[in-house]
Formats: sequence, C-alpha cells, structure tokens
Amino acid sequence: MKKLGALLLAAALVMSMIACGGGNKNTGEGTAAPAGESSTNAGTKAGTKAGESGGEKTLNVGTINVLGTFMPGSENEVCHWGCYLVYDYLFYYDEDNNPFSDILKEWHYEEDGTTFVMECRDDVYFANGDQMTGDDVLFSIKTLVDRETNQAAYYATVDWDKSYVSEDGFTVYLANTQEFGPGIINMGVVYLLDQSWCEETGFDNIDPWLNAPNGSGPYEVAEYVTDSYVTLKRRDSYWGEFTGADTVKINHYAEDSAMYMALETGEIDLALNIAESDYSRALTDDKIAVMTTHEGENILLALDNNNQYMKDENVRLAIAYGVNWQDVAESARGELAEVPGSIITSVSPYYKDTGVYEYDLEKAKQYMEAAGYVTDGSTVNFTLNMTTVDQAVKTNAATVIQFYLQQLGINLQMNFTDFPTAFSAWLTEGGTDLNFQDSDTGSVCGEPYISLRFFPAELATFPFAAISDETFVTLYKEANYTTDDDVRKEKYAELQQYVHDRAMIIPLYESVDAVAYNPEKIESVSLHSAVSANLRYVILK
Repeated sequence: MKKLGALLLAAALVMSMIACGGGNKNTGEGTAAPAGESSTNAGTKAGTKAGESGGEKTLNVGTINVLGTFMPGSENEVCHWGCYLVYDYLFYYDEDNNPFSDILKEWHYEEDGTTFVMECRDDVYFANGDQMTGDDVLFSIKTLVDRETNQAAYYATVDWDKSYVSEDGFTVYLANTQEFGPGIINMGVVYLLDQSWCEETGFDNIDPWLNAPNGSGPYEVAEYVTDSYVTLKRRDSYWGEFTGADTVKINHYAEDSAMYMALETGEIDLALNIAESDYSRALTDDKIAVMTTHEGENILLALDNNNQYMKDENVRLAIAYGVNWQDVAESARGELAEVPGSIITSVSPYYKDTGVYEYDLEKAKQYMEAAGYVTDGSTVNFTLNMTTVDQAVKTNAATVIQFYLQQLGINLQMNFTDFPTAFSAWLTEGGTDLNFQDSDTGSVCGEPYISLRFFPAELATFPFAAISDETFVTLYKEANYTTDDDVRKEKYAELQQYVHDRAMIIPLYESVDAVAYNPEKIESVSLHSAVSANLRYVILK
C-alpha cells in the first residue's frame, strides 16, 4: 500500500490541500464537535493543479530566524516558514480560530470523550511516493513525545497502549486517560512524517533532514546553504493544489536592519516578523506595505512558584505591582506593544480581562514588608536568576524588569545566551527563577489547553514553570478535560482570575507581528492569528 510508482502516483493525485497544526489562514471549514458527532472539512484552496505551469515565479523572503534542519525536535529545527512548505500538518485554523484539516475526512470524540477519532484521506502522498496512512499520523504524533520535543506536553495524558489504527489503515483512534475536551484538536505543530522513511533514515543522520526531507507538502528542498538561504521548489508529484510561487527562497539575515534594507533595495519581496523600529519606518514608506496580526499568544513571565522566595504570595504580588509592565512591553515591542489583560490571549474565546497590574511602588513595598523584607532602597533582600535567549526583544525587557526589581531590594542576575544553551538551562532543575514563556509560539490561536500547558506540575516541561497549587491544577483539568464548552469557559474564567489575584504568572505583552512586503511584486499575503504569514498562500503578481 505504501510504495507506488511514478505513473500510479500521478494518476492518483487529487486536487485538495493539506493539513496542519501550526495555524494557517485558509478557507476550509471544520469545527470541534460534541462527543459522538462529526466535524468535516469541506473547503479547498483554489490554485494551480500539480504539474501545471503558469509561468515560473519566485518569491524571495527574508527572516532573522535561524535556518536549521527539517527534523522535528532537533535543537536547530528549521524555522517554521520552511516547514509549512515541505510538510503537511494535522490541523489548520480559520479566521475565526476554528480548526480544520485537509488530510482528515472527519474527526470526532467517542461518546465517553476519552477517544479522539480521526479518519484520514487515502489520496495523500509523500514526496518519495509513499502513501500516507493512519500509521504515519499516529507515528508523527508519537515522535513528538519520543523525541522529547517541546510539544510532548500536549500528549502527557495520551494512552499510547490503547491508541491504534483501524484495519483498513486510515482511521486513527487516539486514546486518553481522561476526557479529552476540545483542546486536543489544538495539538500544536504536528507535521506529518513518513514512518517507513523515518525508520530507514533515522534521526542521527542530519543530511537527509537538511537537504532532502520527505514531506507531503507542495515544496521540496532544491538548495541549502548553511546560515545563508534555503531554496524550495514546488514538486511535480504533489498530490494537492498549488497556490503560491513556483520557487520560494528563504534568506537568513543576522540583523533586522539588514533584512529591512534588503526589502527596500528589492533583494527580497517579503520580510517576516520585522522589528519594531522597522515597522515604524514601513508605516511612512508608500513603496512598502505592512500588515499586522495577533499571533494568538501572550508572552508571559513565569515565576518559579517553588522558589524559596517566590513561593510567598506577597513576594509575587510585590513583583506584580513593583514593575511598570507598559515600560517592559514598549522596551520589547515598541509601537507594537500591547499589555494583555490576562494570561490567555485576547483572541481566544476563553479570554477574561482580569486587568493589568498597575505600577504602584508603595503598594509593592507593602507586600515586600508583609513578606518580612525591608525596602530602604539600599538593602538587597535576595537574588533571582534569569536565563534567556540573547535577542533584543528579550534582553531589553529583562533589563527593564531588573531596574524595577532593584527598587524592591531584589537583585536580578541575567544570563543572555544562545538558544541551545538557554534551552539546556530551562530543562535543568532550578535552572532559572524567572523566565519569559511564550504561551505557544506560532501554534494555535490562543487555545488555553496549549498556552497554559507548561504550568500544571504534572505537565510542566520546565521546572521553573511548574505550579503545584491544588486549586490551579484542578481548574486547569476541569477546563480542559470536558467537551462542554460552557464548562470550559466558566473554569477558564475562574482560572484566569485565580492566577491574577495571586500573581502566579504575569502577562508581559501580547505578541503582535508585522510583515512588510513589496506591493508591486506581491498581490496578497494571507495572515492569521497563529502565524504571521503562510508562504504557501503568498500570491505574486
């Protein structure tokens, strides 16, 4: 069933789009259904059929993201812009944040809510000619866990022993130890892998994952120059419909300013996630178009609730009221700064505005004194540590926080480093006391199951984020492990207020991204709250 010859593959190609869980704009439909009912995807993207030629068009893109491999879970995984082109995903999300899928014919919960059923299409093929089956879908999800990726926490309650694929090979039964709830659909970035190819290739040999990843998406790698660019060309054997350029070249720039200059000079057609200063410039440049979108995530300040100092609620509240969070947001995001009113993003249907912590130094000092510390302006009460990635957006914000904490007698020691080093520190017990926590970068439109997954102690990926508070954990479970949406909204509202009142997690800024492009070259750019631009759907003139 797996291997097909080129002629058979060409005959079997069907014109529909593909799947995903990273969040992309599309016109397909599909919503989570109550237990026992079905959800279907009825929409496809208009585009060029596989093998047709409408004139060669190249899209030149700029990014400051590191161009790594296409291997899931690697420390140097390629930026998701490239992955969207090479791989299909389990779920996408429409403009209303409803999930839909192009590789699934339908999905539903079984009546007890503990099994999530996914019926796969039988006309999806990988680049090497392998047919995608339910085994590949289940393998792709399980790989995220086995490789201990940052997506593994999504599946902490999956019962793998009871999960299986139907005899015909196209229906996946994903079992859980408790009721799933709608959040299981928002499974983060699950890009679909060819099980047999992965088992043959292995995960130790980097080269195939770098230069010839075997995805089912519309593009394949044509040329890869380390730390410089990757060129992708659409493949003739693609099973679905093409929508974008014939060739996409993703160029890496070390500095934001260099990327923006490349846009100005015509070296690139589109600049992804431009810096705040460049956003201001683009607004006044009639030769450049700029678009903004909420990514569907908040940047949060994770306070280690198990730290000997911050386990005291008074200390956490002192930090909450002793820092001007508007200053922090503006230092990080400039004109794009938005201080959120909750730990859940405002684009989420479960958002509750619990209010922003208004800067009040006297109030903060009162909390510190209630905790038994002095606030005479010269005494250092204790030291906290922070390790974060050496990026301006993070270093600027951390420096502002450090300044304000000094007024409370809290010494914040900071370590700015590269991502692999920071990631290692985050995984180390007691590795950091404070940390920036993306609620879920480029993933799923503010679905709370995802954005808060780091924090319940039994699910927490990083030690500093683990919260053992019984009420917090209970509310999280009650909100997530139910298919009753009214119950979810009620429990999430309680959870948000509970966290706010105790300063267990502090929202820093809502992630708003800006994309700049050349309107003379590009006809349209599809934006969505979970990803700033899906390069599949950038339409050239």
